[in-house]
Amino acid sequence: MSKKYKTKGGLKRNTAAKHNQSQGKEQQRPFTPSTLVDIVNSALAKVKSTKVCSSTLRNEWSSYTFEQLEGESGEFTTIRSIYEGIVKNGDAEKFYEKFYATTL
Repeated sequence: MSKKYKTKGGLKRNTAAKHNQSQGKEQQRPFTPSTLVDIVNSALAKVKSTKVCSSTLRNEWSSYTFEQLEGESGEFTTIRSIYEGIVKNGDAEKFYEKFYATTL
């Protein structure tokens, strides 16, 4: 029986998490505050370049800066534990579930 997804994003997350697990494990690096900065800046650049959102939002985000968190701050510790959970389990759906439950 095949699974059905409401969005392409859900399908892509499942495919990446469940079917490409062995590829990602070789490229992992330690999760540090600078790694988080790289991830945030990369995501922001991709959103801007692919024009996913309206130009108003993209212009607003252009003025934002992301400050590197301290390595032992509560915020960074929480983000690191969520990240390590997805690396360990390879389950993107659980990652997003935990991320949104923690941050919202």
